[in-house]
Order: sequence, then structure tokens, then C-alpha cells
Amino acid sequence: MTATQSKTIITNRWNDTDAPQSDGLAALTYRSNLLGADRTLVNIYGGNTSTKSVEKDHLGRDVTVLWVKGSGSDIASITEKGFAGLKLDEVLPCSTARRCPTRK
Repeated sequence: MTATQSKTIITNRWNDTDAPQSDGLAALTYRSNLLGADRTLVNIYGGNTSTKSVEKDHLGRDVTVLWVKGSGSDIASITEKGFAGLKLDEVLPCSTARRCPTRK
């Protein structure tokens, strides 16, 4: 570190009482809001957060979902509705194929 650089101390804002007990969408929302609350870490409307979780689909089956922050959402105030849920079984084939197999 040079003489003109300063150290930034990041405050631990985690609160076990307020934090959701699950690892899914509610926990992602909580973590995102904490990160966004510190503007030395994330600019307004910036930042990307995501998580994977197992959710029930409309037929009650377990599916692995990747929750991704929607573009233009501010992570300091994002709610669960601000995340898009992508079924990994449907998305993963697209990551290795030149074209997504479902596209024509």
C-alpha cells in the first residue's frame, strides 16, 4: 500500500436474528441487501448476486433453481420479486452447446 492509499474497513452487517434460516431466495435477498447497504462495495443499481437452491415446482417436484438478480435492480433494496429463477436442468445444456438445444 502506498502513502496515498487508505485502508477501507468493511463493516460486518450480518445479524443472526434477522437472517433467514434457509439458504434459498430469502437468504439471497438478505445477503444482497447487506452488500448493497455499503456503497463502498456496490454502486447504486449495480452489483450481481445469485444462489442455487432446491425448490418445489408447480407439481411439487424438487428442482434445482439458480436465482439471479434482475438487471437494473438496486441490491440495497431488492426484494424476492427482483430475482429471476432459472431451472438449472433447462439452462445447463445451453452453457455447453453452441446453440441452446431448444432454439431452432
